[in-house]
Amino acid sequence: MNFSKRPSAMLLPKVSLSRPWTLAALALGLVLPLLGGGSAHASGKAAPIGGVAVANFTTFNDADLSFYLAKTLSPELRQVIRERKLSVVARTATFDTVGACFASVGLAEMAPAGRSPRQPAFTLDSYRTSAVQDFDGAACSVAVLESAVATLNDTSIAKVLGGIEKTALTGGSRESELVANPKTARIASNIGQTYDDSPLFDQLHNFRIGEAVAHRYVATSVWSRSTRLDSGRLMCVAQAGFTARPPQERNFRLPTIWQNFVSLQDEGSLADCEQQAAIGAVRNLMKEPWVGKGGSMTNIARTREDGIPLPDLKRVAAVENQLVAETQARQQVVASRNTQTNRVSCTNQCSNGACLRTFSDGRQERWQAPRVYNSFKQDWEWNTSSCGG
Repeated sequence: MNFSKRPSAMLLPKVSLSRPWTLAALALGLVLPLLGGGSAHASGKAAPIGGVAVANFTTFNDADLSFYLAKTLSPELRQVIRERKLSVVARTATFDTVGACFASVGLAEMAPAGRSPRQPAFTLDSYRTSAVQDFDGAACSVAVLESAVATLNDTSIAKVLGGIEKTALTGGSRESELVANPKTARIASNIGQTYDDSPLFDQLHNFRIGEAVAHRYVATSVWSRSTRLDSGRLMCVAQAGFTARPPQERNFRLPTIWQNFVSLQDEGSLADCEQQAAIGAVRNLMKEPWVGKGGSMTNIARTREDGIPLPDLKRVAAVENQLVAETQARQQVVASRNTQTNRVSCTNQCSNGACLRTFSDGRQERWQAPRVYNSFKQDWEWNTSSCGG
């Protein structure tokens, strides 16, 4: 393929859940770091003459991808896409610092300009890793996308169309309206493995998302997939974003901005690996800006649903600003403690909490540092800044 690049992007979701507020501390596992989220702006346009309609969440040019699909997909599949007014929803992601990439393709009802399509009910996914020093993100993206499209082409049309009604832009029913509750959050999940989602809700509640948006109207979308590579290594990818609550019997519209996370593990279960990737994606979504330029909710209107109000972005900004102020206050307290420690003129040398304290007069003493919970980092750490007293 000879695609020209465009900004990186991705997609998301499906079933909705709600859970009461909880402030349980979350101890995060060892997961490889996120390599950037992306803004998704699928055109939803009709296919160019000779091309195939695409909802493009990849690093490639719309027209080039459309014509590539027209050359690659079987005449029967192209006819189904055209007659049923569907589009090929395609996405890619690269994780340069760990030498990994991912692609996924599926079909969904074609969305009009200015609206996001829904998450496909059936997708074909492709994964690849290499040594970091040898990793070529562009070449990797081409390889996994070609692989996913080839698998799509080889899969029976009946299977590819399984659940296609969930991508319809209209229809569906509305569940009974729940009472407003700022201590409740909603997650829309479309996952490959079954895992405990409590840590995901912990992330939402720790960042008070229920105060920022009404769970009756807005959901946090979580999409995750996992595979065991030929090497035996586990690769798990997750994306998280904000989307409007859809009707029942319909998948969520794809967020326009989300956060991606990859987890590569040498051992363990696919479920645990996928859960860690999902936790990472949600955590990064919470920490990145919600409003303003590049904010995760800035273009949430593209996911709007009939009869569902959009979030009040002023309210979202107020909660976000309060969280930022609280974080800055905590940092000032830490800085103040460090200043006081310096006035006492001592130094600490520590290893896993076992410390040797040396005072300015040369006197030394051994002491055990206490473990404290850092609510901002959401993790336990050793407090080694004390000079005693």
